[in-house]
Amino acid sequence: MWNKKAVIIVGFIAVIGMTGVGIYLGTRESEAEVVTKETTVEYGNLTVGVTESGTAALGTVEQKFSVDLSENGNSGTTTSSQNTNDLSGIQGMNMTAGNNGGSSNQSNSNSSSESGILEVEEIYVSEGQVVEKGDNLLKLTKESIDKSREILKNVVDSAELTLKKAKIDRKSTKVSAKYEYEENITIGKNAKNDYNNTISSLQNAVNEAQDAVEEADKRIAAIPKEIKKLQAQKTSASKATSTKNTGMPSDMGTGDGTQEVQGNKNIESSTTDNSTTTGATDTTSGVDSQISALETELSSLKKNYSNLVNRLTQAKSEQISGKITAKEKYDQAILNYENAKEIYDIAMNGIDDEVNEAKDALADAKENLAEFESFVLDGIITTEYAGTILSIGYEKGDTLNSDTAIAAYADAKAVEVTVSVSQEDISNVEIGETVNIAFTAYEEEMYHGIVTGITTSESSSSSTVSYDVTINVTGDVAKIYEGMTANVTFVTKELKDVVYVSNKAIQTEGTKSYVKRVKDGKTEKLEVETGFSNGTDVEIKNGLSQGDTVLIESQAGGS
Repeated sequence: MWNKKAVIIVGFIAVIGMTGVGIYLGTRESEAEVVTKETTVEYGNLTVGVTESGTAALGTVEQKFSVDLSENGNSGTTTSSQNTNDLSGIQGMNMTAGNNGGSSNQSNSNSSSESGILEVEEIYVSEGQVVEKGDNLLKLTKESIDKSREILKNVVDSAELTLKKAKIDRKSTKVSAKYEYEENITIGKNAKNDYNNTISSLQNAVNEAQDAVEEADKRIAAIPKEIKKLQAQKTSASKATSTKNTGMPSDMGTGDGTQEVQGNKNIESSTTDNSTTTGATDTTSGVDSQISALETELSSLKKNYSNLVNRLTQAKSEQISGKITAKEKYDQAILNYENAKEIYDIAMNGIDDEVNEAKDALADAKENLAEFESFVLDGIITTEYAGTILSIGYEKGDTLNSDTAIAAYADAKAVEVTVSVSQEDISNVEIGETVNIAFTAYEEEMYHGIVTGITTSESSSSSTVSYDVTINVTGDVAKIYEGMTANVTFVTKELKDVVYVSNKAIQTEGTKSYVKRVKDGKTEKLEVETGFSNGTDVEIKNGLSQGDTVLIESQAGGS
């Protein structure tokens, strides 16, 4: 059982012990030495990405034949050949190239599949030979050069004709577009009158057909009455004639002179009656003719009546459809009138495309011909690089093509670095992208390169799957030797043109950041605003300038 005195003694000893430990630790801290190192504030790009290591290897370069010797070497010249044929229909036009190009165009049409060839006559170098740039490499036959030159000139002639045709088409399109614009304006201004005239014409056709039917109805109803009336006249005339022919005089004479006088009167009366009878007969005949004519007219009217009704029905039907068509035509005319400028602009849109394409085709054809002339010169092909010949792609009698390199060289100026990138990071790598390269031998220098190849087959170890990526080092590589170690960074984020300093120079107190800047031989504590960091350096948004000197502090343990 602990007594009170014992507890006090133990507590006193514990206090003494803790004091001793504190004194010991304080002594060790006083023995720690702070080491400082000056660093400079830089200006440039801050990058972060995937970094892998590899080794440098001197690469190879190939000298290739890139001139297109085909008559239809590109889509532009193919189009040119087709369009040029259309010029045959244009008469009376003075075309300088066209006059000469007529035969060329015919030649093109007859040999559209022909391609030039360049045949090797002699080889001047061998594998393993060290050459300088400009040394003789091989010789081409004169016949193959002349034939290829002729074909390429024909392509130029064809392209020139196509350009002229495109310019004519453009001018024609401009005229058509302007005419359409003016036509839309004119039609739009007259649209209302044209619509009203059409409606009026349709109505007049209906009215005329209606009048014809009504007139026929009247005549059909009137003719029987007229015939009846004429028949009554005929009957009346017949009765009158009959009475005069059968009537006798009341006194036949007394045997004296009176009888003679009366007899003369009778003779006169008889003459008059005969004349009356003849007149009545003529009247009857005339009435019959009139009746006959009326009956014929009536028959004709009845036969034609259905045609008149059909004509009226058709006129009304045409009036209905005509109104719809006229309204549609009117609306379209007004729409074209209101949008005449937009329609014109649409027609003019891209009007220069064909001409520009023809110009490009002509420029390509001329460039191709110039490249050919530069390549063949006097028929001797020279080396484009200095170095050791690794391989020759041709022998005497072969023809050059763009697929097979003329020669391959070992080139000290062509440096490649191959690194393995894990499957997790390979998606960040693309052909053609620029990478940063740090060679161990030159830590203070930054090189750059371009990704030229990514293998599709994995190179895996027991735990990871990775793919080989090849980088071509750009810039001055004179100091890079075979086998040098390089760290390649595939940039995933880059901040350009910023002020930055080493992360180690930054001190923090709460949420604020500071540096110790050396200025005029004095050290001052300076607050700064930081930004993006790539893990090694940090962006300085405010507080420091390029070239400022700051301190990096670290502690070194005492002995």
